[in-house]
Order: sequence, then structure tokens, then C-alpha cells
Amino acid sequence: MRITNMSVPEIVRETITRNRSIFDCLKMDLINYTALAVKIQPEIERSLGNSVNLNTIVVAIKRFADSL
Repeated sequence: MRITNMSVPEIVRETITRNRSIFDCLKMDLINYTALAVKIQPEIERSLGNSVNLNTIVVAIKRFADSL
């Protein structure tokens, strides 16, 4: 059951932009994408209401970082 109508990339983007220090480090290319994905995975899963593959989150983080 989905709690929100947002996609995984949208939730990842929102989660990162809410945390200014993570956002700044991501902009400066100082973040390990996999480590960040592990850290935010529980929050993403809570928002969606189901489990999310870690690699899906990593790809969403990378694409968001590339757009900065």
C-alpha cells in the first residue's frame, strides 16, 4: 500500500533537499552514494509504504547529483 503518490526519485530528491548538510556535500561531490542510500532507505520506505531496492535509491541519488 502506497502512502504517497510520489516516485522513488521524487522522494529521494525531497529527502536530500530537506537536509541542507547532505545537499551541500552532494553538490560538492563529497558523498558516497551507496552510504547515503543505506542511510535514507528506511525513510524512503516509510514514505512509500513498501520496500525499495537499494540500487534504485543509489541511481536516484546519482541522477539528482548530476542535475545539480
